[in-house]
Amino acid sequence: IGMNNHQGSLLTRHPGHMTWVMKEMARLGYFFVDSRTSSQSIAEMIAREQGVPVLRRDVFLDHDIDINSIRRQFNELVALAKQKGSAIGIGHPHPETIAVLKELLPSLALQNIKLAPVSYQLQQKNLSLLAH
Repeated sequence: IGMNNHQGSLLTRHPGHMTWVMKEMARLGYFFVDSRTSSQSIAEMIAREQGVPVLRRDVFLDHDIDINSIRRQFNELVALAKQKGSAIGIGHPHPETIAVLKELLPSLALQNIKLAPVSYQLQQKNLSLLAH
């Protein structure tokens, strides 16, 4: 079980608040995905300090709610996944986003890309760390 910040840009820049949040998440055994809605986010750093498993999003699909923009972002996500082996995309349930996902998700199998929950990516990251 985990969470990410949504419209929490101000909170993710505040050390005291983020420490409190991450201590509670560590106590509960949760993970955190930093949406990186602020370039000043310290959430990832505080999560690591508090022992919370943490990942960050790679691509924000629908920062610009436009079908063509969302397609470009989706393609960027696919390119990153191919390059890095995995990538995290976030988005909203806007009709435009849903339309693009319905259109493009079926193409992932043809590109040998599988959708996976964030918890799987955390598991793979932990296995990689153990191997080193």
